[in-house]
Amino acid sequence: MAEPARIGYHIDESGPMELCIFPLHNVLFPGLTLPVQVFEDRYRRMMARVLAGDRRFGIVLIRRGFEVGGPAEPFEVGTIARVVETKRERGRRLTAATLGENRFRIRRLTVHPDGYLVGDVDLLPEPAEDEAHLRALADRVRALYAAYLEDLAKVSNSEWLLLEARFLPRNPAALAYRVAAALPISLVEKQRLLELDSMGERLAAELALLRREHALAGRLGHLRDYPPGNLGYYLVGWSN
Repeated sequence: MAEPARIGYHIDESGPMELCIFPLHNVLFPGLTLPVQVFEDRYRRMMARVLAGDRRFGIVLIRRGFEVGGPAEPFEVGTIARVVETKRERGRRLTAATLGENRFRIRRLTVHPDGYLVGDVDLLPEPAEDEAHLRALADRVRALYAAYLEDLAKVSNSEWLLLEARFLPRNPAALAYRVAAALPISLVEKQRLLELDSMGERLAAELALLRREHALAGRLGHLRDYPPGNLGYYLVGWSN
């Protein structure tokens, strides 16, 4: 059996941990980056608390509600985001570059007096899996995703996509999260990929999604656009 992928940092898993929760119309995956814009008073206060502590908070997709100005109900599963860099913009806006670490499940949510959400969360482990099966699945996903990128590069005349296709991660976990972040699928589908219990399930689901995209391209006569926002994702600290 393969060892589970080591993502993020060690935390005592004997009980829940407390995290500031930032609901977004986006899904952050472990090992990938996401820029976060902070301008509301409640989230500026939250970020001040985060930066004064261990620089970690939780990013969770919004199930119902609003990203700005109103209440938001998040999904139960999200990803710990570690702030790696901040930049003060004009006015009182802050841009925080974040790196995804461990997945977690919200056990309980409360509203802090300053207006942002705080959650008691449990980390979600990456279970050990059969290494040969996992790498075989990853090879199939890598080949199909590379073919998808190469086809898209032809119609968009993009050398960047060709480079992306040639240098996809060898590590199955890194590949699974890379593909999940980049696929042109709905946020709810991305959330489902994040919530899957094992890397094998995640890779198998991505294989089905990639086949669907190829079938759709065949019917429509063209490929759906590769989401420009996902080109900013990159992986950090993964071994092959």
